[in-house]
Amino acid sequence: MQFVRALHKQNPKYFLYENNSSINPTIKEFITNKLGVEPKKIDSALISAQHRERLYWSNIDFNIPCDKKIMLNDIVDFSDETRFKPVSKWVYSYWGNKQKIDSIPKVTDKKARTLTTSKTHSFQYYLHTDKERYTNLTIGEYEALQTLPKGYVDNVEVKETAKYKAIGNGWTVDVIAHILKGILSEV
Repeated sequence: MQFVRALHKQNPKYFLYENNSSINPTIKEFITNKLGVEPKKIDSALISAQHRERLYWSNIDFNIPCDKKIMLNDIVDFSDETRFKPVSKWVYSYWGNKQKIDSIPKVTDKKARTLTTSKTHSFQYYLHTDKERYTNLTIGEYEALQTLPKGYVDNVEVKETAKYKAIGNGWTVDVIAHILKGILSEV
């Protein structure tokens, strides 16, 4: 509602509002009614090697971006065998009737899962093809998956955990750039 208040008070020429695509349908409808435009769903996988489905409400006229076919292997160097650690016992426990290890993506998967705010979140593990070792994504790989410039957070003097959190909470830059290009078509 703070966004809606600011929008109505300032009456900007353009606006952009984003939310997770798994948002509750009632909340999605509420936002749509308040902003007066239907959202468009964009998966960052179209322009990066990360699945990240988001809804974008905007009065900017834009299309869904074309698929650049960027894959996880384009971003991550999995050839460094030293980065792999032995899997822990927890991966052999079960979620329902499925072993957790079967839910962990492999380094050979085409796209990364949606980045989270922590490299140690279970969704941020990637198994070696032998299924006995795993690795986490580095800060540089987080940057690349969010289409940030290489080394973007190198000189930021905060703990590494804060860097992961900031990038994981951020927007995929090239998605936002694509949306904002819609302004140029109106000029």
